Amino acid sequence: MKILRLLAVLLVTMTCYAYGEQQPEPPRKFSFGLPFFATQSDPCPKYPEGLCLADSFPLFGCYDVALISRRGVCGGMTSYRFHYEVPGGSAIEATVLDVPEKCYGSVAVVGVDPGAVRLIPLEDDQPPAPKDTESKARELLRNWIHSSSKADEFGDIRQNPLSNSPAKVLKAGHVKMLKFELNDYSEELRRDGPVVLWLNDRLFRLEGWCTEGHLFFSVHAKPYLAYTMHCCGCGLQILYVYDLSGEVPMTAYENEKLSD
Repeated sequence: MKILRLLAVLLVTMTCYAYGEQQPEPPRKFSFGLPFFATQSDPCPKYPEGLCLADSFPLFGCYDVALISRRGVCGGMTSYRFHYEVPGGSAIEATVLDVPEKCYGSVAVVGVDPGAVRLIPLEDDQPPAPKDTESKARELLRNWIHSSSKADEFGDIRQNPLSNSPAKVLKAGHVKMLKFELNDYSEELRRDGPVVLWLNDRLFRLEGWCTEGHLFFSVHAKPYLAYTMHCCGCGLQILYVYDLSGEVPMTAYENEKLSD
C-alpha cells in the first residue's frame, strides 16, 4: 500500500512541476476547503505533517491553494485524493496538499492564485454598539432559539445562555460584527457564543450558538467571513464561509465532514 501511495505522489509531482506550464485549467469558479492534519498512520507519505483538505478535488488536478490563518495567507497546490477515516466518524474523500513548511490555515481557497487572497484585519478596539442595536441583535437570537427546530442540535443552549455582558464589536472593512459570550453550566466560565453581522445598517444572525475562529478575508477584492460552529461541547463542528459582497450575507460554503 505504501508503495502505491509513493508512486501516486511521484506521479503527482511529475505532473505538477515537470509540466507546470501546462497545468490544467482550474475550475471556472474557485472553491473553498477545510484544512486538517490527518491523524491516521502514514496517510500522506510525502508530507510528514499530513496536511490535507476534507474535500475531494480532481485527481492530479494540481490546483493552486491559498491557506488563510490569523497570521496571513500562504500558498501551495492540491495533490492526490485518498480515503480518510475520521476518528469517531466515517470515511471521507480527502485531498493531500503540497505546501511549504509551516504553511497552514483554518480555511482554504482552491483554484485561485494565493496572491489574489487577502486577510482583512480585524479591528477589536471598536466602541460598544448602541443599546437599541444590541437589543435588536439579542432579540434576533432569542427568536431563533424559540422558533428553530434545529436549536437543540447545537447542544443544550438553555444551559449555555447568553451572558449579560455587552457584545464585543469587531470591525473588518465595511462590516461590523457583534460577538456575544455565553455562560456555561456554572455561570462562572465563559465561551464564545453566537455572532450577529452588522452590515449595511442591518442585522443578520449567522449560524451556530458556540462559534470560534472568525476570519475576514477577500478573494479578488470580494469579502468573505469564515468561522467554525460547534455544538457547545459535542462532536459536531462545521466550517462556514459567508459571502459578504451583497446586501445580505450568503452562505458560500459549509463542511461538517470532520465531526465525530
